[in-house]
Amino acid sequence: MFETVTCGAFGEDTAYYPTQGGVVNGTRGPLGPNFGSNALQSNLGYANYNALELSARHTAGRLGFDASYTYGKSLDQSSNIGEEVNPFNPALSYAISAFDVKHNFVVSYDYQPPFDQLFRPSRLTKGWSLSGVTRFASGFPVTMINNGDNSLIGTNPN
Repeated sequence: MFETVTCGAFGEDTAYYPTQGGVVNGTRGPLGPNFGSNALQSNLGYANYNALELSARHTAGRLGFDASYTYGKSLDQSSNIGEEVNPFNPALSYAISAFDVKHNFVVSYDYQPPFDQLFRPSRLTKGWSLSGVTRFASGFPVTMINNGDNSLIGTNPN
């Protein structure tokens, strides 16, 4: 009368019918797969950012440069909407932010070539400069995502 289903992975929504009779529902409760979770969205959580910032500026004749370094750390409970917060104890979700950059070094430079000294000064030889910005930074932390509900509490992904 009923198909025999074996216990195993991904069976939390399945109803089991033992040979002795009766019904054994999956771990999701008596309603089974016909009903999903009731997601609660709430404005809870907090974030924290601390940094050490250093900068230097130097000009020597036609050459000028600025250099800056930031050593920072960003912590939060959920950096984006895809990261679920622990529903039983939100403080357990407090960790390094998905956008945390620990080291950030930026150098900007400007050089005015001596065209006006090499050639006869004119509108064409005045006002030239070569400039740029170079940045070196450590990478973002790796965000691990599990699209299953291994915790069986209805938070997906976790």
